[in-house]
Amino acid sequence: MQNLINTQCPGAVIAPLIFYSDQTSLSNDGRVTGYPLVMSIANIACENRYLDEGHVLLATLPIISSTEASHERRLQVFHECLDVVLKPLKEASFKGLALTDPHGDEHWVFPLLYAYVCDHPEGCKVCCLSSCYTCKYNSDFIFVKVRT
Repeated sequence: MQNLINTQCPGAVIAPLIFYSDQTSLSNDGRVTGYPLVMSIANIACENRYLDEGHVLLATLPIISSTEASHERRLQVFHECLDVVLKPLKEASFKGLALTDPHGDEHWVFPLLYAYVCDHPEGCKVCCLSSCYTCKYNSDFIFVKVRT
C-alpha cells in the first residue's frame, strides 16, 4: 500500500488507525447504553497510545433495544451511524490530508483502518453477521483470546 501511495504522492505516509468500542452504560441507573467509538494511531508507542492525549472519542453510537426495532434495522442504524462518523476519514483515506507533527513539520498523510478492537457480540455487529452466536458465517475479522 505504501508503494502505491508513494507513486501518487511521494513522501506521503500511512496513518494506521485503531478503533475501539464496547457497550457501556451512559446513565447511573444503567437504562441508557451506547457504544463509545475511540480512535488511536497504531504507529505511536503503546505507553503514549493509552494516555489521555493518545486517543480521541469520535462519537457515542446509539443502541436500539430489540423491542424498538428488528435485528436488521438495529444493524442498519449502527452502520449508518458509523458511516456518518467515519465519512471524513474515508474521504481522507483516498485523498490524503496535511497534518503537522509535534516538531512543526507538515506531512501528507493517508489514514487507513488498521484494527477495530471490540468484544465478540459487537464484532459480529461490525461485520453484519446476523447469527452471531452460532457463527455459521465466515467472518473477515480475527477473534483474539484475551489472557486473564
